[in-house]
Amino acid sequence: MLDAGELPWREARAALTRLRPDRAALLLLGAVRDQALGWRFYRRLRWTALRKPVRLIAHNRRDARLLRELHGFRHVFDHPLSFVSVAEAARIRATARREDFPIIRHLPPEAKLIGTFGFLSAYKGFEVAIRALRLLPPHYHLLIFGGVHPQTIRRDQLIDPYVRQLLREGRLGQSLLELLAYEAPEAVRATRDPSGLFASPPGDLTERVHFMGVLDDDGFARAMAICDAVAMPYVEVGQTSSGAIALALDMGCRVIASRTKTFLALNRYFPGEIEFFDIGNHVELAQHLAAPPPFERAGRELPFNTTTNAATYVKAHSKQRRLFAPSTA
Repeated sequence: MLDAGELPWREARAALTRLRPDRAALLLLGAVRDQALGWRFYRRLRWTALRKPVRLIAHNRRDARLLRELHGFRHVFDHPLSFVSVAEAARIRATARREDFPIIRHLPPEAKLIGTFGFLSAYKGFEVAIRALRLLPPHYHLLIFGGVHPQTIRRDQLIDPYVRQLLREGRLGQSLLELLAYEAPEAVRATRDPSGLFASPPGDLTERVHFMGVLDDDGFARAMAICDAVAMPYVEVGQTSSGAIALALDMGCRVIASRTKTFLALNRYFPGEIEFFDIGNHVELAQHLAAPPPFERAGRELPFNTTTNAATYVKAHSKQRRLFAPSTA
């Protein structure tokens, strides 16, 4: 849903305080652009709804309420995203094996697998999961399923900035000499040469962080089936839904998510199914991961699923009626 909220005055003032007028201008201009786009879209939708039937289905109750109360649409339905039935999830779980993924085939059976899923982008907060991994025993491993979004690939760019950030966060595949280009560690533990400059730096997580690549939808479902937990350390960016967390819930995974507005809205449909931690709090995330799961999720049918999703679409299309009041146009 296009958000036509308030302008980010606080963030703009903060940018001006840091002597970044360019940043302040971009924030305000971007918000004005989004507002204009949102109101144009809803005006067009209202115009269309006056002339022919239009069916509106939101992915959370907050958006459904805004469509009714703010934009004036009469008949709006809501249902969370749902992709995999209980029977299909059980079939996938019964056939998925760690051996299906060559990158982690060497890991011992006692290894605990924590999965993150989706395109590599700063709002996903995957670096928080890496920080949490440092606080967990060595048999915990982080699996990053996803890659750089095709739309963010730039010509002549040697490495994506967020990929570089993740490598630096985990000190992955870097010698101490390479690391010194970014930071000055307090202690140097030489292991491979007298100077220590070509040794692995302290805290190198290369053996515990695994980039699993981009998979199709079926591959993501199978990947979730082998994970002991799915971590969703997102930052609040105004999303209205998330396909990754919806798929994880469908698959009966243990889901540990940051307390964003998006995930809190989803929790209204599935109370108690998601374990929450504060945005950016890697200590709290690690503590959740180290603790046993509250209950077994696999095999349980959720109150909102593919069956209720299909029923919502049938209900929305069952009557030919106007969804907008002409008197409020």
